[in-house]
Amino acid sequence: MCSILQAFPWRASTGSISGCNPIHVYPDGAFADQTGNGLPDSDLLTAPAPTTVHEDTWLIRMDYQINQKPLLYGRAGRDISLVSGTNGSSALPYDLTQTINHPANYFIALQNTINPRLLNEVKVFVNRSPVINPQTPPLPYSVQTNDWATINNNQTDHEVGTTYGIVDNLTLVRGRNTLKTGMEIRWVRLNQGLTAGNTLSFQDNSSSADTGFENADLYGMSYTSTWCCHKLRRTFYMPYFQDEWKVTPTFTANLGIRWEYYGVAHEADNRTTVFDVSQFHGVCFGSASTWRLSLPTPIPTPINTPACPANPALYNAHYRNFDPRVSFARAPNLFRGKTVIRSGFGIYHGAAQNDDLNAGLESDRYTAFATFDPSSNGTPLLPAYQQTNPDLSSLPITPAQQPRALQRHGRRDLYVETWGLTIDRELPANFLASAQYLGSRGVRLFSRGGVNFCATQPQGTDASGNIICTRPLAASA
Repeated sequence: MCSILQAFPWRASTGSISGCNPIHVYPDGAFADQTGNGLPDSDLLTAPAPTTVHEDTWLIRMDYQINQKPLLYGRAGRDISLVSGTNGSSALPYDLTQTINHPANYFIALQNTINPRLLNEVKVFVNRSPVINPQTPPLPYSVQTNDWATINNNQTDHEVGTTYGIVDNLTLVRGRNTLKTGMEIRWVRLNQGLTAGNTLSFQDNSSSADTGFENADLYGMSYTSTWCCHKLRRTFYMPYFQDEWKVTPTFTANLGIRWEYYGVAHEADNRTTVFDVSQFHGVCFGSASTWRLSLPTPIPTPINTPACPANPALYNAHYRNFDPRVSFARAPNLFRGKTVIRSGFGIYHGAAQNDDLNAGLESDRYTAFATFDPSSNGTPLLPAYQQTNPDLSSLPITPAQQPRALQRHGRRDLYVETWGLTIDRELPANFLASAQYLGSRGVRLFSRGGVNFCATQPQGTDASGNIICTRPLAASA
């Protein structure tokens, strides 16, 4: 218990308590008595808690004209940033969190004028976005009490993303038409996860004193295992064709079509836990899933359930992302070339952010709860519990999953429709008047879904906060 007491701020006049010496000492004047606010056993600490913001950026650009036709150019840039401060507005001054971000972009391109009417450009690029959010509290676990300040856990969020890509564009001018076609391929690599977290809870024993905390009686524990770091992988294929057609000297039409295929995200080491009531009548574990490695072999499954593949798909692929793009510009002779009317319509599909597609990765973990009756004496606090990864063997705890469900069947990628109209009019004295209208509509912007909903009317909640009802997929002991 001494280590927990040492994690809190002490008055300078307190000295040691039962042989436990303070670590974080503040002048007595920094503590304000809260008796007038109805908290006779509490003090409010006012202490400096600086925030550090540091950022450096560099950028390099290079152009090299090989001869009259080929042009080689490239760019490299990187941003290095660090933000450090207290982990919440009411956190202890030394209970810190950091955001470390080093985004970078590198590309090199070759532009070649094959002849006056034919131009080719090839670009190779790398984008990196490594983000790490470590929490550095005074203890390797979280402590929660009724009245004392909360000590946060020491979890670290890792999101290290790298995208490799190649773009090849070809432009041909033929009469009144400027034809463009090309292809882009992206390889997405995201190493992502969250380290383990452990929370110990203390509360009073139905009295005005916080005796549970004073007597080192533990009344609750919540432990979430790590899912760091999983390796999410995706590949995109995006060809297009466009025709810019000068129909008349005063009318130009632009017609194009783009097809975008976003490969299904998968985990490189088969560490996935996928929930699918329709196909697998419950859960399907990847060959390296946290749960599969801890269950007996073969894993029991319901009758008429297909075998679970080594690397189950997080969701089903979608191949119909066709995006038409149409626009025109016209300068009617009626207005003697002083008015231009432009209008267009386009559909733009999106791959969705990776955090919306990694449910099968984030579900590859378990959470263990232990809650004791506040009217009892709780359970003694042992050193085995005071760890980031505690030893739970002596507690009546059953690990449970907290799945994140993602719609696997019938899922389609999000897209946005945009349309607009612009009228520009030249006025006397070199003035220009412009009127614009822009409309847009988002479709299927969110892809997460739910499974195993209540089949009967909910009847309140149990002691753990779970809804009491009958579900198609019942829990098993």
